[in-house]
Amino acid sequence: MASEDTKSGMSSAEILRNYVEDALHKKATASPDTRPYEHLVHELQRSDEGGRRRAKVVAALCECASLFDMARHRRLLDALFAIDWALEAALIEYVATAYVNLVSASANFLAPCLQSLVRKLLPLAGSSDLDVDELAGGAPGGSGHGAATESYRDDEVDRRMQSIAHGRVHQTLQRVLDVFPTARARIMPIIRKTLPHASHPERSHYYFAKNMFKMAEYAPYLRAPILEMLIRHMVQIDVEIKLEDEIEADDEYCFDLEIGDSGHASRTGAAGAHADVGDDTGVSSDT
Repeated sequence: MASEDTKSGMSSAEILRNYVEDALHKKATASPDTRPYEHLVHELQRSDEGGRRRAKVVAALCECASLFDMARHRRLLDALFAIDWALEAALIEYVATAYVNLVSASANFLAPCLQSLVRKLLPLAGSSDLDVDELAGGAPGGSGHGAATESYRDDEVDRRMQSIAHGRVHQTLQRVLDVFPTARARIMPIIRKTLPHASHPERSHYYFAKNMFKMAEYAPYLRAPILEMLIRHMVQIDVEIKLEDEIEADDEYCFDLEIGDSGHASRTGAAGAHADVGDDTGVSSDT
């Protein structure tokens, strides 16, 4: 990254913005020198304590949103969209602004940004860089008090992390839906595609449905289609559960083929009855 000593009289933020502009321009024009661009991708992908370094990079990206090209800058966009929204508020504030600025710069970014935001309404994929002890209200580095206590604390922390991340996503979605009316017509198909499959864990359905009801509060024009979608989805899950129960019930009455000492085959049913299969004479009842 460029240092502050290279250009006297310029702030570090201005130097970083010029660096980002140069990196985006070189990548867009297929310059052989892709090192600045690759460096930016690396900076967004790596974790840093407190998120301060990434916050500065994303802040510079916000000012250069008009220079982004969907195809040529795909890896940088993917790195931006992959940032965990349960991280430090200062970082996510810039990330949210980047989403809005991208959509403002070009309508081509509306669908990708909406897709990214809606997908973040599913449960967090894994652990984040958040300090678990601080989130739980304890002292960093504190010792546990047994497996049950640790498990309970982890559940509490998980719920708080989900609440933090999803709350920020809703704020950004509301902002996009309010500022860009075309987003209202584009978001429902994206929501339907993001709906968890019936076979997914219960946790996924819980958080997604909860967030859909939350969205319906600040986007009343989505209430009817959201309710219709969720009702259809619950019916589908109920049907699949009944099918699984029927399959399990049928399995209980399956016949196992057994070969006796006499060389005859016998089939044993759930009730314990046996039927011998003769070599030539067919089936005879075994009493």
